[in-house]
Amino acid sequence: MTAPRRALAAAFVAAAAVATQGCDSGPQVQGEVLEGEALVGGEELWRHGLLVVPRAGGRAEFRTLQDPGTVIWTGRLRLPPVTAARSAGSAAVLVSGGRAYLYHGAPESLDDIGAVPDDFSWVSFRGGASLVGQSRAIVVYRDDGTGDSDGAVNARQIRATGDAAGEVIWAAAAEEGAAVALVETEGGRRLVRWGISGSEPDTSIVVEGTLPATLAGWGGEVLLTRGDRLDRWSIGNLQPLTSASTPDGTVDLDGEPGWLATSPSEHRVLVARPADRRIDIYDRYDWGRVASIRTEGPVSALRTSPVTGQLLVFDGEAAWLGTVEGGDPRRLPGEWRDDLPLALLGGRALTVDGERLVLAGGGSHDPAAGDQIAGPPDAWWLPLRWGPRLPVASAPEPEPVDEGVAELGGRTIGLLTMGRPASAALAAVLGGLPGDSAEDDPDGDPAPPGRVGEPAVTAPGPGWYAVARSSETATDLLGLRDSLLGVGYSVIIAPRRGPGGRVTYMLLTGPYDQVDAEMAALELQIQAGIDAWVYEVPRRRESR
Repeated sequence: MTAPRRALAAAFVAAAAVATQGCDSGPQVQGEVLEGEALVGGEELWRHGLLVVPRAGGRAEFRTLQDPGTVIWTGRLRLPPVTAARSAGSAAVLVSGGRAYLYHGAPESLDDIGAVPDDFSWVSFRGGASLVGQSRAIVVYRDDGTGDSDGAVNARQIRATGDAAGEVIWAAAAEEGAAVALVETEGGRRLVRWGISGSEPDTSIVVEGTLPATLAGWGGEVLLTRGDRLDRWSIGNLQPLTSASTPDGTVDLDGEPGWLATSPSEHRVLVARPADRRIDIYDRYDWGRVASIRTEGPVSALRTSPVTGQLLVFDGEAAWLGTVEGGDPRRLPGEWRDDLPLALLGGRALTVDGERLVLAGGGSHDPAAGDQIAGPPDAWWLPLRWGPRLPVASAPEPEPVDEGVAELGGRTIGLLTMGRPASAALAAVLGGLPGDSAEDDPDGDPAPPGRVGEPAVTAPGPGWYAVARSSETATDLLGLRDSLLGVGYSVIIAPRRGPGGRVTYMLLTGPYDQVDAEMAALELQIQAGIDAWVYEVPRRRESR
């Protein structure tokens, strides 16, 4: 790698590391940077795509988000018939013959993780999933404490014993390798915590809250429903979690929820109220209601897409696609399943309509019915994060590689880059993740010169933007801004007024049209480990 490219890479890594540190502390300590609606951050390099698992057994496939009709990789393992499946970040949980398996694609493996509980139910949470039932649960989680840069996905068995003996009705992985569950016991309902190892609980406490429940605060908080309130519980000490906006650890709602969910970045909490045919959207920091979505019928299922953060709703008759910013949802063709519909990029959604696999919206020839694409409708379609390299076994022959990417040697991953083709400048940034540092090139400049000082804050014009980071102070965005400018992005620091008049600042790249903004956000995620998201500035209506 040349000295200028190594310097740019080191600068980008350093700025991204600052964003990561802020993101780690933001959910735990109120008032820190990286709070509010645009909470973002990233530390790894991931490919996002679709894992297709045959229900009747066979070989798995991997497809891109941009073109789900095209297979880019086929596995070598012949999988057994799969009766249930869920994504767990960079792995998949498969159920076959009464047992659960953890499927990895790179390298490909299928690991038996235990017998599933009778009449089990799924619990999905950020980066993992649980199978719960009777007095135990299998919790599949991403282990950030292993030292593995890929964030290895592991599984553990937990059992409700002792004072906490009873039926496990909800379970999830908590921060630092712990686990938490809601258990119905003879002495009442208990919130139970397990340590980083072992199947026996560490501690528990009697609670009044019940389902629906959800994990929040990056594994540090549990939200339980109690009538028309939410109870906030700290998983670390099993105590009510208080803040300036929730001094007693409770959140007052406008009605009793039937479903709870969080956005993938966990800056939004979604509360579905079937009786009112409404979904209320709350900011997780000041707990103000920021938007509402009206539904045609009572909500009977609710989930958010880990790919785009969009909202998928089932009202008993039809599936609907919305956003965590509110507005009117769009009706989707086809049926509701455990895996589909799945929101993709560009306002599109993958769904099954009878015997057809359909891609609806986002430029479809028939927006109402969608466009049929090639693929097995009876398979499991799971969003999956692949590691730093995509499998290339199915590629008929290598595509031409950009000279800037080629010089990265063994770390080249540009052959199957999703989104827009990587530029040489971004390839240089890519080459710095995760191995290079400023110490590798003492003559390199840590950041482009001439941009240090007070940040210029600019109101963005109408259009779509990729948000790279947010902060309560504009100065905190300077390092990452300079790095993005140095590799050719059009970048501005923009203010945003949130609930209660609080002003935060966003680092925006753009403006673009919607698809290009999503591609830019995905490019930042894939090539630099920045968990960017998409933000629209609407065009103001002219007064007449």
